[in-house]
Amino acid sequence: MSKTMIVGARIWDASGGAPFDGDVLVEGNRVRAVSRVSGQLSQSGCQVIDAAGKFLMPGLVEGHAHLSFESVTSTEDLITPPPEEHTLLTARVAKTLLDHGFTSAYGASEAKLRLGVAVRNAVDAGRLPGPRIRAGSLEITVTGGLGDESKLHNLRPGAPSLVVDGPEEMRKAVRLCCREGCDNIKLDVSGDPFYPATPAHSTPMSFE
Repeated sequence: MSKTMIVGARIWDASGGAPFDGDVLVEGNRVRAVSRVSGQLSQSGCQVIDAAGKFLMPGLVEGHAHLSFESVTSTEDLITPPPEEHTLLTARVAKTLLDHGFTSAYGASEAKLRLGVAVRNAVDAGRLPGPRIRAGSLEITVTGGLGDESKLHNLRPGAPSLVVDGPEEMRKAVRLCCREGCDNIKLDVSGDPFYPATPAHSTPMSFE
């Protein structure tokens, strides 16, 4: 098992206490020991990283991630890019999150069904840099609900949502997302203030 020693960092451990100077031993992907006095932990067999002058803290978690949403100002920004370009964009956002200290991303939903899945798989295989990812599905909504961007004169089948009506359509949509490898299923069970016909306090889905 690989061992890494990070020495001389200013450490904030998220326990509520003040930062302190010390060393951290990492074995594999686990923090095994933290010392508040530099030099107390054995460096035998370790790759040593000199972190003097650096700040060390636990990885951040993006708890509502949309990896395929970048500089979005309209629905067109989500449905216009072809899958190839959109996959590259999604990978770029994942790398940006990691570069800024986010080591985990909980996918809420994506603009196309397998964008989060594809990037998650590539990160897990070590082919792309990125945080640990739980891949989100498309949004699942009902006709006229949050995420249904269609009009009779302008159907939007490419909009970033699955529109279902009734229990069987819901079951099929969820099974589809699971089949394609999604970890999380996003249901639009309420509205939003920017959807006048479906305000935030409404519940357009039935319990069934």
